[in-house]
Amino acid sequence: MLLKMTTNYTGAVASTWVLHLLAAHDAVRARLVEEVDRTLGRGVPSFEQLQKPATPYLDAVVAETLRLFPTSPFAARLATSTHRLGASGFVLPAGATLFIPIREIQFDEVRWGSNAADFVPERWLVADGDKRAPHPLSSMPFGYGMRRCPGERLAREQIKAIVAMFLQRFDVSSAVVPPSPSMPAAASAPTAAPKPKPTASAATAEKFVLWAKDDVAVRLRLR
Repeated sequence: MLLKMTTNYTGAVASTWVLHLLAAHDAVRARLVEEVDRTLGRGVPSFEQLQKPATPYLDAVVAETLRLFPTSPFAARLATSTHRLGASGFVLPAGATLFIPIREIQFDEVRWGSNAADFVPERWLVADGDKRAPHPLSSMPFGYGMRRCPGERLAREQIKAIVAMFLQRFDVSSAVVPPSPSMPAAASAPTAAPKPKPTASAATAEKFVLWAKDDVAVRLRLR
């Protein structure tokens, strides 16, 4: 039960970020919609259809979203014995707590280049074994090793299924909305500002479904 509850929360939050990023990046959205329409059609996607060989761009979009918005900004590990770290010779004593800055690693320009802060799913479209492929430790939104999140596989599949089924049914676009008078103009955190009311003719076809940041909402229209 705990595993399912955890992955449901992770899947919901990550899927929201995917939709926000797709709304802000027209070319990425168009390419992903084309893949979803061609591969999945309008039916409920199967597990096999959601795997990387069948939907590689969907897999890349989810991976890039989790790189930019990891499920946890850091991880902590306890050293059970003394270790000497690499060429630096730094000694990590037994009993020390090691904090791993996941978000900083995933924004590291040495690993990801000068556009590390940009949303570029294409960076994941490289063959296994290719030297350009991201190092396994350069993006670890669910941790790494024996103590990585046990719900990672389920969460990733949930995110891909949610995003695919949204795109099967809705056109996604961005809507820049004036900030609420009670909020600073430069607010950067998610807000609970009231949703703008659509006109009567559009009420059944269009809804503002989320506030992500910078007062940008995601608009969904039925396809």
